[in-house]
Amino acid sequence: MKHLIVFVIQVALTVGQLIPANNVQDCAVFGKKWMKPQPTDDSFFLTPYCYLLSGKEKDGHSARDRCAGKTKIDASGVVQRARLVEINSADENEWIWDKMSNSKGQRYIGMQYDDTTMGFGWDSGNPVSFANWGIGQPDNHTDERCVVINKKDGKWNDIPCEKPQKFVCQILALAPDAHKPSYYYLSPERATWDDAKQDCISKGGYLAELESQEEHGFVEGFISASSITANGFWIGARRDPTNRSIFRWSHSEYAISFENWYDPTNEPSDSGNNEDCVQIFYPRFDTHEWNDAACSTVMNYICERKTKPFI
Repeated sequence: MKHLIVFVIQVALTVGQLIPANNVQDCAVFGKKWMKPQPTDDSFFLTPYCYLLSGKEKDGHSARDRCAGKTKIDASGVVQRARLVEINSADENEWIWDKMSNSKGQRYIGMQYDDTTMGFGWDSGNPVSFANWGIGQPDNHTDERCVVINKKDGKWNDIPCEKPQKFVCQILALAPDAHKPSYYYLSPERATWDDAKQDCISKGGYLAELESQEEHGFVEGFISASSITANGFWIGARRDPTNRSIFRWSHSEYAISFENWYDPTNEPSDSGNNEDCVQIFYPRFDTHEWNDAACSTVMNYICERKTKPFI
């Protein structure tokens, strides 16, 4: 079974999103107050991040600096640096709000007003794919350029950056150093399965081979957190032309031993005797399970490789 390590490089969507698999066992590697969603949480969701709810109040600029001062070096020598949290889904927002129940007031998140775009955006420059503004917000009353999440209802509000508030930090989780890394790339471009395979090869990798529920679950988390809008992502499984009841990984050529079909009683369906390739897709309830599809279908895809990140 492959071993996974965590780190990320954020790049523009015109290039793609590089993602790691989250194999962290304990966010306490960053400190005892760091945490991540647990399956027992009412608001559990998959995420590659650990979170810290500060105990002290800082102005907006100092909160950013305080988060950025928290670093860790991963097994490949890449420095992971924390930041004020970027909230990219309703599930993530709900979980953070739920964790605020034992504290008072509101907390800074990693969003502020950008004079260039004349709107609010994430400090990192990543696209804003989710927002949860309160009614009438943002109103930019008295030069309100920073953003907080409210304890009362989990809604967002813009406030003056000079106002001391508690805050939420976020850092990419790390796996044990002994684990060999796999790196993943969510393509924002769409292609047929064969063209997707060739593009992954041109990047020094291959269409992703998801070989365990753990690995699949972590990749699900990155898909959910991604700002890429897609109906599905090609992965590296394809029917064996000599035995259509078997699917093989295109890179390793092994028959798949882990499966995650959407409806195991009906999938893979091989509709029209032409559905030879496998996608992770978005059925109801937002569960990212497998479906067989015609290889000529154009969709996004996931590349994987070892030894070094995609560039």
